Amino acid sequence: MTQLRVLLACSLLLLLSLLSAPAAAASWWDGKWNYRAKIDLNTNSAGAAMTEPGGRAQVLVRLHSGNFNFADAKEDGSDVRFIAADDRTPLKYHFEKYDGLVDQVALAWVDVPKLDANASSSVFVYFGNPEATPGSDPKGSYDADNVAVFHFANQGAAGTDTTAYGNNAQAPLTLAETALIGSGLQLDGKAPVKVPASASLNLAAAQPLTLSAWIKPAGANASGVIASLPGALTLLIEQGVVYAEAGGVRTSAGAPLVGEGWAHLAVRVDAGKLAVYVNGAPAGEAAIAQFHLAIGVHDLQTARAFYCDVLGAGQGRSTKNLIDLDFYGHHLVIHQAPQEAVGDAAFGSAFYGETVKVPHFGINLNWRDWSALAERIKRHGYEFVDPPHVRMRDLPGEHATMFLNDPSGNALEFKAFRNHDEVFATIFASHTREMEGLDGLVEKAAAA
Repeated sequence: MTQLRVLLACSLLLLLSLLSAPAAAASWWDGKWNYRAKIDLNTNSAGAAMTEPGGRAQVLVRLHSGNFNFADAKEDGSDVRFIAADDRTPLKYHFEKYDGLVDQVALAWVDVPKLDANASSSVFVYFGNPEATPGSDPKGSYDADNVAVFHFANQGAAGTDTTAYGNNAQAPLTLAETALIGSGLQLDGKAPVKVPASASLNLAAAQPLTLSAWIKPAGANASGVIASLPGALTLLIEQGVVYAEAGGVRTSAGAPLVGEGWAHLAVRVDAGKLAVYVNGAPAGEAAIAQFHLAIGVHDLQTARAFYCDVLGAGQGRSTKNLIDLDFYGHHLVIHQAPQEAVGDAAFGSAFYGETVKVPHFGINLNWRDWSALAERIKRHGYEFVDPPHVRMRDLPGEHATMFLNDPSGNALEFKAFRNHDEVFATIFASHTREMEGLDGLVEKAAAA
């Protein structure tokens, strides 16, 4: 499933070891370049300490007079190239800043196709070709999942979105000349910086996305909105504590930011969960309400191919009669139905010793809110079609459920999973497409 990311600064910093002296090598990318240096990317405990693969990542490379001889490169850096570890493959990159004359500092964002966890890898930087033309490619440095990247590099291009979407922030913007990475955006807590609406920023509340930024609050007890995507996500700080809000929920409170230094914030929305990270450590989370829909289909395998292969849904638990799908973060279940029942007609589908009315729809709630809703329904004297109970006890996907009809006869089911991570749990190798995986466990548990 596509992850949409909004980056307000940088998403990753690695320990970079730049060897300043070009050395003799068995291979050389291009003989027109006179110099090269090796950059070590260290993701183990001595470097970035990554415990999960980073996949494709834009890595910040800092060049300065202590690790790079600017006199050997062109004044504007147009001869600088970044090459993969195979010493053959050019990497996309762009400069946030290149000053080879006065400050002798360059900030380059290099698009690394694959960044493994707990590993050491390398890239090469080539320079020293007087005839070279500029090779920087800002828009090519990011894939289609990156919908906005703001470097706030200089006043002339302060609000420029580096991605191909062009989601530029509206002027005026005030920059601070000295920030953690070059210059940065300075906010006064009164006038917001606005980005015009666009199709790429039209994000739903439960749509998977990541937002990250480096921030430096004005004080230890700072409060205010950091970033807001209307209808999708809000990142804010209250008395020094960072929160995220999406889908009508707010993350739990983490520890307040320490001091007045820089902090890296990241918010992730995925699989019905909203999580905040501060400097890479978890700092609050919440479950987002998910829409649940069950529909009848003529043929499970044909429907599976359409929803999974064509539309990109994720496959979860399955039986001979149904398949659970992660449909853009929501819970869709397709049921094998009699030919005449597909469409408006309702039918009963056997599952875990029960007959489930299809079609039906509802929401996956957290356990507390599900219990409160059950009590509310009881207080109103509304009759359940299937009263509140726990289904699939001690199996992957154990959950509480209740069914009722609205006044027009539409069936609704409200669920609360014991472990929200098991909404789309699988109990068999996903590559086998085995449809019998859950039936044996269900039958065994029902007979116990």
